[in-house]
Amino acid sequence: MKDLAREVGKYIRIFIHYKKINFSGRLAYRFNFSLIALAVIFQIFFNLVFIRIIFGWVKNIQGWNYYEVLLVVGTVMLLDGLMWASFAFMSALKMHIKQGTLDGLIVKPMDTQYLVSIYRGDLEDTARIITALGVIIFCIRNLSIGWMSLSLNLFWYVITVICGWVIIYSIAVILNAISFWTIETASSFNLADTIVRSSQYPVDIFGSKFLRYSLTFILPLGFLGTFQAKILSRGFNPLLIAGSIAMAFIFFSISRFIWNRGLAKYSSASS
Repeated sequence: MKDLAREVGKYIRIFIHYKKINFSGRLAYRFNFSLIALAVIFQIFFNLVFIRIIFGWVKNIQGWNYYEVLLVVGTVMLLDGLMWASFAFMSALKMHIKQGTLDGLIVKPMDTQYLVSIYRGDLEDTARIITALGVIIFCIRNLSIGWMSLSLNLFWYVITVICGWVIIYSIAVILNAISFWTIETASSFNLADTIVRSSQYPVDIFGSKFLRYSLTFILPLGFLGTFQAKILSRGFNPLLIAGSIAMAFIFFSISRFIWNRGLAKYSSASS
């Protein structure tokens, strides 16, 4: 048990070390950092304005009121910000393969996928995280949830948010791992980010059952905002919680399999 705790502690320390390097690198160009952070805030602002305009004409959409839909948007913003700030959608992988620097990571006494994952983080996206938390708190204050229920709902909400984070990470790994075979995959991380942005509307608003199921179990948009918002606003739902945990496990397992196949295919720069 002590060995496990020591190993986990080592990985956490390495993560923090990399994030410090990322942050220092970003602050070396403070104007650019501020400009990108401002662009992130403007993007969020227009998303929120768009939702407000829609609900200026209707009271609810398929049973979802304004604050519940806003909670979905806030949750997706939170997941998006966490993913950019921590792993930058695995966008460093292509650079490592093209420049041959992946060789140096492979020989290190740590998991290569982990090192590639944490290599880059866009710390200006903390603005997205902070704004998302503000939106979520605003929604909670207006949904009239009792304190006892809120405590339980928040606990399961955090669990499903972590599951959503794992799912997004896994999708990013799967898409970027194509670089092992094609090297040039410039749009792969953009595709992963697009999938996340597409989940900012409740899947229940789609009229077709087939489309709703497809956006839940094939392209798991429902697990990236909708179900988290349902749990927080409407209460404990064992099916949604179990489904979130199962989908996180399935997607991570698939991503790990594809990563290992791709790494086995990789030819080092020295070969």
